[in-house]
Formats: sequence, C-alpha cells, structure tokens
Amino acid sequence: MNPSAARLLMASRSAGGKALALRASWAVLLAMLAIGFLTAAALSHAQGSGGLTWVKLLDRKPHVIAFSPGFATDRLVLLGNSNKDIEHGIWRSIDGGETWVKSSEGIPENKDVDVYEIVFSPAFAQDRTVFASINKQRIALREAPGAIFRSTDRGQTWHELQMSGFPLRGTRSMQDLVSFSLSPAFANDGVVFAVASATGVFRSTDRGVNWQQVLEENASEVAVAPSYAREHMVAVATANSGMLVSTDGGATWSPAHAGLEGMRNFKRVIFSADFARDRTMLAMNTGDGIFISRDAAGSWQNIARPPFGEQIIGMSATPSFVSDGFLAYAVKSGEVFLTENLGRTWQATGAPALLGGQIETVVLAPDYVASRTLYAVSVYQGLFRYYPVVAGSEEASKATAVAVAKAATAEALPTVMAREEARKAEELVETGCIAYYIPPVMLIGVLLLRGRKREQSPSRAGCGRKQP
Repeated sequence: MNPSAARLLMASRSAGGKALALRASWAVLLAMLAIGFLTAAALSHAQGSGGLTWVKLLDRKPHVIAFSPGFATDRLVLLGNSNKDIEHGIWRSIDGGETWVKSSEGIPENKDVDVYEIVFSPAFAQDRTVFASINKQRIALREAPGAIFRSTDRGQTWHELQMSGFPLRGTRSMQDLVSFSLSPAFANDGVVFAVASATGVFRSTDRGVNWQQVLEENASEVAVAPSYAREHMVAVATANSGMLVSTDGGATWSPAHAGLEGMRNFKRVIFSADFARDRTMLAMNTGDGIFISRDAAGSWQNIARPPFGEQIIGMSATPSFVSDGFLAYAVKSGEVFLTENLGRTWQATGAPALLGGQIETVVLAPDYVASRTLYAVSVYQGLFRYYPVVAGSEEASKATAVAVAKAATAEALPTVMAREEARKAEELVETGCIAYYIPPVMLIGVLLLRGRKREQSPSRAGCGRKQP
C-alpha cells in the first residue's frame, strides 16, 4: 500500500477506535452514576428514620379503595379488586387497613367480576348501606355485563339491584357503570347519577332501580355536589368535551371552559366537602394536569402539570383539602407526587423504585392530616402504603429490604447493557475494520490513483496490513 494511504488508514483506525472506546467508557460511567442515584433514592425513601415510607400491604391489586364516612371512629375500609387477581371481589377492613377479610357474599365470583366503584351512603351511620358497581365477564346470552350490588350490613353481604332504562346492545343492557355518585340527600330524594361505559350519563330518582339518560358523552367520572339539595349541581369529566356542569339536576349541561379551553380527556372531578361555602372543585386532565376552581366551575387555574412526556393516571384529595392543602397524583411511569399547600409546591415520593413501575390507583386516607397515610396500587406488585414508620422497627427493616431489592433489579439492566455495549465496541475496534474502514480506504485509494497515475495500483489491501 502507498505509505500515505497507510498512514491515513492507520490514523483513521486509531481515531475511530479511540472514539468508540471513549463512547463505551462514557456509557459505562453514565450507567454507574444512574445506578448510584437510583439506589440512593430508593434507600432514602426506605430508611426507617421516622419519615414517610412505602411499605407493601397486600399482593392484591384493587381498582377501588373506599373509606366509611365515619372512618375516624369506625375504621371501616372496603376495597374491590379485579379478575386478574386469583381471589377477586370485595375485601373489608375494620382496623383502618391493617387486616382484611373477604367480604363478597352474594356477588357471583364465578363470573370473573371486576369491581369498578364502591360508594357509601351519605347516611351510612343510620342506614348501613354501601353500593358497588360490578362488571361480570362470564355471562349468559341475555345477561347484562354490568350490575350494582347493595349491602345493608356495612359491606358484609350483597345483593344485586334489578335495573332498567339502559340502552340495549343486541340482547344485553348496556349498564356497565364505571362511576356513580349519590345525592347527599339520598335517604330522602333517592337520586343517583352514573356513567355507563362508552354510553353516557344516567340518572335515577328511585335509589338505582329505574334510569334515564341525561347526557350522551364518553365520560369517565360524575360527581354530585355536596350542595345538590339546594342547587342541583352535577359535574362530569368527559373525554371529548372537557368538563361539563349541570345546575338543574342533569336536564341541561354547560362546558366549564374558562381556563380549560381546548382541553379534552378529563378523568376526575372532585368537590370540596364544604363546597356550599368555599365553592371549590378539582379537575384532572391526563396530559395538562390538575386544575382548581374557586367559583363553582366558573374559572380554573392550573396547580400541577405532569413531568415532560408523562400522563397523570390518578388524583386524590382529602375531604378538607381546601383548608389542609393535601393532594396527591400519580403519573403513568409510577411516581406519586404530594402537596401540602394546595399545589403551590409538589414533592416526589420515590415510588417507582419500590412499587415496580406503573400505578393504577392512588388514594389519600381521609384522616391524612393526622395519619399521613397514602395508598397506591401497583399494576405489578399490589397494594402499598406510604406513611410514617418508627426508626429501627420491623416495618422500617422491611421497607429497606424492599428498596434494596428494587434498586438491585433496576441496577442489573443498565449495567448489563453498558457492559454489552462496551464489549461490542471493543470487538469493533479489534475486528470491525472490514465493515467500517473499507469505504474510506477505497475513497482514499481512488483519489491516490487519480493523482499518481504512474504508480502501480496495489493488489488486495488487508485490514491495516502492508502489502509485500
């Protein structure tokens, strides 16, 4: 080979090799830094220092967690899980969620039920009544997939309500209710509003027996205002029309646009428990964040936006969020954010490293002001609780062990990938010249041949070897 071409080839090979090696070294360094950060973050949220800590509570993955209106004294909690769990149905706790007992008598579990919603009667202390919306997978030819079950013994036994008024699809009534809300004066007026999946909003005035469609929209949640008896206000979160509000019991609906212009895909709406006085509401949009209205949906202000590229999949508030400022939301990747000042600042809880990724449900306990207890359901891991633990306790040790295991799992993948990349880069430096260097060598050779016609053309050039 011509000496000039050989020098160029060797320089090119050396530079390329150094670049590949440098790139591999940077990849390993970045991976190690990321691993250290993940491990430190996981441990910082798991150390039993008396701070808030994630601890696994159950393997089950509930769709809904509902607290008794008198939770502060009766400590009653109900959860409903999906047919993806081995044992599905409704579970009951009377010690604030410490222990759970299956409580599905009357619900046909052989139909692979999903529990969509659990709602306590506003007069629960007197009537002991709870409602649950159920989806049945294994059904007869003319059987409706959705049903409402009612319990009159504080959630211990259930029986199905016979409902009518929903549209038919073929031979089946489309009464698959993904959300429903009771009038605060339910004991007297019997008013219930419900969202039927992909159908619209329906109203019953006889405690859920007969229904009438009042809105044809693809909706996610309906909420009846605590002041409904006086002003008949209802709000609906829709997929295509934003937030809709009715002030005449569902007869007519108006968009709540001010501050929400052009936004779609709303998933949640929450009224303040003291709405009659403070006129405050919350609305959750998956991409644009959480909004607050202090004038009964007249205008809205953004108080939380998800991190770049994320979507909010759940939001929760304490009943007295206007005065205490406690809100929480979860994003699709698995992080949970908390605020204690009504959205002025938010703090991440370090959930992904512990919960194993995607979260389906996030719920603040109604007594969060005192207990600092938050529940989150991991799609992969089950039900977790975020609350203060005592330093050195068994729970603190358990939390630390879980955090280390999750950090080790998170560490393994980037480490292996970085090492594999480094190995491949090294192989390219040693043997990859055929693929990477023949094109530039050929170009150099052509240029040299044109410039030096007198010289004899080299025979087959080896990869970096001089020709005899």
